[in-house]
Amino acid sequence: MDRRMIGVIGLGLMGQSIAIACASAGYRVILSDSAEGRVFDFISRHPEFEEALVEAKSLADFASCSIVVEAVVEQLQVKLDLLRALETAAPSTTLASNSSTFMPSELAVGLVDRSRLLVCHFFNPADTVPLVEIVPSPDSDPIRIAQVEHFTRSIGKHPVLLRHEVEGFVANRLQAAVLRECYALVERGIATPETVDEVVRLSLAPRWAANGPIATADLGGLDIFVALCDRLFPRLDRSTQAQQLLRRKVHDGRLGAKSGAGLYDWPEEHREAAVRRLTEFFRFGAERERGALRLHAIAEEAR
Repeated sequence: MDRRMIGVIGLGLMGQSIAIACASAGYRVILSDSAEGRVFDFISRHPEFEEALVEAKSLADFASCSIVVEAVVEQLQVKLDLLRALETAAPSTTLASNSSTFMPSELAVGLVDRSRLLVCHFFNPADTVPLVEIVPSPDSDPIRIAQVEHFTRSIGKHPVLLRHEVEGFVANRLQAAVLRECYALVERGIATPETVDEVVRLSLAPRWAANGPIATADLGGLDIFVALCDRLFPRLDRSTQAQQLLRRKVHDGRLGAKSGAGLYDWPEEHREAAVRRLTEFFRFGAERERGALRLHAIAEEAR
């Protein structure tokens, strides 16, 4: 087993960007995808990593990897079948699923050694967004958890370790809670999508980006937020399914940027501009975070 060798199985958007993040950090990356020719096409588009990216001939090639990141389609049976096959083909390798939906205990069903598996949830685009959620199951080996934490830090990510597994982990639960109210406000005709996005971009998002929502509430005063929550919690949307607004869009084929339209129209130049803004924002944030850490280290040394 080579500590500097990582496997990535599944070359959709997430798998591709995870592979680039690994290759950029100096790892040799073994790649596999069920679609014929996809690995070859991906490597061909990245000649700068020609020596780092290698196509697997079989699952047995992943036995040389310290960690294999599973990034196949978000369908439970597909993941279960792959992970069971990997357990046999790569008997010592840590199995890290990039699932954003399934808990690690669900994914470990059928494995002989469940301690080898945990969720390592990257965010799109994985070569830019710093956060990675590490979600262990009750059976996950602490040594393997620490191994995955070290790996994600080594490729420039900021891992957060959950104490217990839960559906949706942390980020997607927060996102779902906020989106439920966003879509309800639009569906009820209280605000347009543009207005909702402006409210978030020009007030909530900068405050949360600077300090996080809980620290923001502490700064504002918890007595104020007790009064706010007591008044608003009973009046917030309580839908237990996606709103009809979303279902109508999906029914009409308006799936968002990938289909050219969602709640917004997405001509290609608008999509590219949005991705560019996202990339620039995260790069700026990463540079700011590194600067803050350097200042903290200098201050500690001066004590």
